[in-house]
Amino acid sequence: MAAPAPKPPATGHRHRLHVARCLPPDPPPPPTSKAPSGSSPNPVLSLLSAVPDWADAVQERRVRDRRPLYDHASWREHRSSRRHLRHLLAALSSRVILSLAPPVSALTAFAAAIATYNTLLPAYAFTASSLPYQLTAPALALLLAPAMSE
Repeated sequence: MAAPAPKPPATGHRHRLHVARCLPPDPPPPPTSKAPSGSSPNPVLSLLSAVPDWADAVQERRVRDRRPLYDHASWREHRSSRRHLRHLLAALSSRVILSLAPPVSALTAFAAAIATYNTLLPAYAFTASSLPYQLTAPALALLLAPAMSE
């Protein structure tokens, strides 16, 4: 029994490259929890959750953006000498930077509060021993040295 002959190529239409990015459908909005009547939500908790929620929304919005395919003109712009300035300015809207903003801001505010307290009330200042830092510094140096040499 012979194998079937291959079909000749179809004429009259061109093959087009179609590139699509498959994204899952947008998730439904989270259900809003109603506080029992007579009690109001804690404003501190709502304030603390507002910034991470905003950062998450920015991250997810940027993930859904389509990635462009390069043609000659866009490739020349991408490789231009001004790209360094463009990338430096784009770092302000980076998902990584935006996701690090809430914890870094919280730790900075906490450190500033302790520094202010220590400045205003030196008799009751918070102090810490430097011994833990002195004991762990060599181990940290040994851990960081191989990572920096790569």
